[in-house]
Amino acid sequence: MADPFSTGSAVIGVISLTIQVTQALVQFGLDWKDAPHDIRAFMTELQTFKTILSETNTNLLNSDFVEVFHNRPSLLISELGSNASPTTETRQMLSICETALEDLLQELREKAKGHRLGWDRIKTVFRARNIRESVETLYRRCQVLNNMVLIDATTLGATTYKEVKEQERQAILDWLSSDDYASQQADIIHRRQEGTGLWLLDSAQFRTWVDQRNQTLFCPGIPGAGKTMNTAIVIDKLYTEFQSGSNVGIAYVYCNFRRQNEQNPIDLLASLLKQLLCGQLSISRSARQLYEGHRQRATRPSLHEISQVIESVVLDYSKVFILVDALDECQVSNGGRQIFLTSLFNLQAKTAVNLYITSRFIPEITKQFAGSVALEIRASNHDVERYLSGQMFRLRSFVGRNIRLQEEIKRGIADAVDGMFLLAQLYFDSLTSKTTPNAIRRELNGFRKRSETSGDKNKSKALDIAYTQVMERIEGQEEDLRDLAKNALSWITCTRKPLTTFELQHAISVEPGQSELDEDRLVIVDDESNIIRLIHYTVQEYFEQTEEKWFPEAQTDIAKTCLTYLSFDSFGNDAGVPWTEFKPLLQLHPLYKYAANNWTRHICVGTTEVEQLILSLSQHRGKLATLSLALGEGYCLPLKQPTTIVHIIARLRATEVMKLLVKSGYALDAKDSDGFTPLSWATLCGHNAVVELLLGQEGLNINTKDKYAGRTPLFLATEFRHGTIVKLLLEQKDVEAAGTGLKSVIKPLMMRPSVDVNSRDLKGLTPLCYAIFSGREEAVQLLLSDDRVKLDLKSENGWTSLAWAVRIGQEATIKQLLEKENTCQTPTSLIDQTLMWAAIGDETDPRFIRSRSLQPMTKRLLLDNRIDPNSPRADSHTPLSWAIVREDEIVVELLLSRDDVNVNFPDGQGRTPLSWAAMNGKGCNIEIFGRLTTIKNLHDPLPEILWVVYRL
Repeated sequence: MADPFSTGSAVIGVISLTIQVTQALVQFGLDWKDAPHDIRAFMTELQTFKTILSETNTNLLNSDFVEVFHNRPSLLISELGSNASPTTETRQMLSICETALEDLLQELREKAKGHRLGWDRIKTVFRARNIRESVETLYRRCQVLNNMVLIDATTLGATTYKEVKEQERQAILDWLSSDDYASQQADIIHRRQEGTGLWLLDSAQFRTWVDQRNQTLFCPGIPGAGKTMNTAIVIDKLYTEFQSGSNVGIAYVYCNFRRQNEQNPIDLLASLLKQLLCGQLSISRSARQLYEGHRQRATRPSLHEISQVIESVVLDYSKVFILVDALDECQVSNGGRQIFLTSLFNLQAKTAVNLYITSRFIPEITKQFAGSVALEIRASNHDVERYLSGQMFRLRSFVGRNIRLQEEIKRGIADAVDGMFLLAQLYFDSLTSKTTPNAIRRELNGFRKRSETSGDKNKSKALDIAYTQVMERIEGQEEDLRDLAKNALSWITCTRKPLTTFELQHAISVEPGQSELDEDRLVIVDDESNIIRLIHYTVQEYFEQTEEKWFPEAQTDIAKTCLTYLSFDSFGNDAGVPWTEFKPLLQLHPLYKYAANNWTRHICVGTTEVEQLILSLSQHRGKLATLSLALGEGYCLPLKQPTTIVHIIARLRATEVMKLLVKSGYALDAKDSDGFTPLSWATLCGHNAVVELLLGQEGLNINTKDKYAGRTPLFLATEFRHGTIVKLLLEQKDVEAAGTGLKSVIKPLMMRPSVDVNSRDLKGLTPLCYAIFSGREEAVQLLLSDDRVKLDLKSENGWTSLAWAVRIGQEATIKQLLEKENTCQTPTSLIDQTLMWAAIGDETDPRFIRSRSLQPMTKRLLLDNRIDPNSPRADSHTPLSWAIVREDEIVVELLLSRDDVNVNFPDGQGRTPLSWAAMNGKGCNIEIFGRLTTIKNLHDPLPEILWVVYRL
């Protein structure tokens, strides 16, 4: 990197001249003690700014110092850095001072010629006005340099803090949702023909919806009417009308029939929340707390939690628009669509958001909007003709020279499609192969005849006919092109999610039996959003009805392709692929994640070739290890090593494949590095059929415990609330249930003499503790009714059952425990220091995060004089300093109300509570900082004003 100063630069020159002046005086034999007072002061200033300039130059020559300020503001570098202007005030002053010192040195040398020097003779040199003024000005400038360094340090701290906060912000957004509806919006709006959709934007219904709050605009339409395009047009209009800074929130989702497994109510709401948070300068406190609470436990938020956070975020906006396209394509299983819609209606009732919904005419959907403003979406003749005008260049050249024929095409298609935009696209596509005007007119006449009968059924039939004609044109192509097209269509139709262009390219390039990818057969597909989709839901429906005709072997072929892909040598032989190389490997093999997570869904067991591929893959430990990495990316808990094919199948809910493995004699009790068996994984994932199949095998150990916390399959089934599996396991003989915390499990087990009601897992947690932090109050009551249950048993982190109740914020349980303590025959003491850390949220066990509010019972406990409010933990944090770090103003206020709290207690880093409040000066800590500065006995070692500056 370039030197900030060249050899002859001003700063080096000034430093050198200062040294020469000092040396000259020494050579002259002059004693400093005899110098006049003003000259001694002058030389002191000279030495001071030499020191400051030397340190400044050292910093500027230090590559680490300069690198720290790369792309960050620095006053010092802007004044003296390598790219600084030569006309900066500091550089000019250095130049002036350099000239003055050269004059001083020259005059000293002149005075020394032929005469013995004394202070009386040379003092006039030092007192020369230009020299003194230059040195004094530079001395003051050096003080400014010192201030620049201080300001740079403060700015760096603030900038670093801002960057960390931005990284945290992005982490929260990424955690909430990985959906990228913005790319889909850009892709759709890019295909818009300019001037279309104005009928909707100019309608009175739309303007009312935009101008007023708490409005719902329901826009139903027949298949292919252009509902999705009009949604994109509306979104584009909203962003144009409400520019950034308008405090108007806009969030939207495009439901997709191919993504029903992904687009469940929670994920859809999470995506809406993410978009609303993106429109704010900082992440709201409620969203940050949601993230912190679940990140540590590697869990996902519930519908209720997401809904609560959305409500709080919406209230930060003056108006919010939420748009949902294709509600009819939303997940129907498990009531997903109704749950999502109900959540939106509840949000609207509480916050007055505006809703825009499109759907097909489906009775169970339309009746939900009986009292709302409805505006049917249908392609107007004006929009259809504008679209066709923009596509005429795709037809043979003779059409471009025949204006009359162009008008015939536009009128003929617009009249024939009767509001169905998709049909207009298909009809126009069929004209691209016509070579004469008469051929085009015959085709237009056919369109007219099909449209003579009206009704939605006939319109759907017209679509089917158009799709069949497309397939017949494909069948008429050369064999290689035909097979390539049908292979691509079968993948697009039959896969479980939309594929990217790169995934599809790899999918159609794999041949069964390959050990590496053959890229010679790759096709090139361009798409702005990089996603390959069928043009419409109706195409999917058409292929589902005609799959046996067009793609009779599609599912088997896809299964073979996936298994072949997973078996490539690139994915490891004996050792597997290291985690550091896994992400780059996925970039080179984009189909891998889809193949890893979906291959079992395409398998029809009984096909010899498929079974052979499965059994072959099962023999490669390294490839199975790599496969487990891919599975771990999509789950909260990754598979661990060593992983067998049985572990993987248990995870993937592949019952038929599991039957094949059982029949082939594979070990069913194998453990991975965390002690999980296939039964453990099937239980954790809630795969009822796989669990039932495994339980039917002789010799299976159903009480195997993992290494993480000693959890058995029954415990896992209870923890993750898989009721059917709990029942299946309880029907087994000799089942163990330590720590399940579920009443339906505990009650029958407590009646067994052999059961220890105080049994502990590897973390020292008892059934009572599990029942408490799981929020199962009935189970808590049941356990407390048994005199054998001990209340004061401590878990690995030293917490009793009462501490866990405080941590979770269960007021009723706290009361029950204290009442039980008073009636115990054996003396028991539950009041100890752990209650303080449990209330604040000590991260001893990150799986459990306290509610951010304190109940009255908990407050009374924390005021108990048996609890020391100043007792530090291992890292020297006091309860007060840690509560400030956690931004928990409720606990802070509670602690400050105690007379015995020490507000000046420094932690292991030497920081006081005040410094922590300043350091974390965002959000509620601003209020905490202000509250602390009002305390009379506050004695912070650093000036308060410095902390304020640092915080800003």
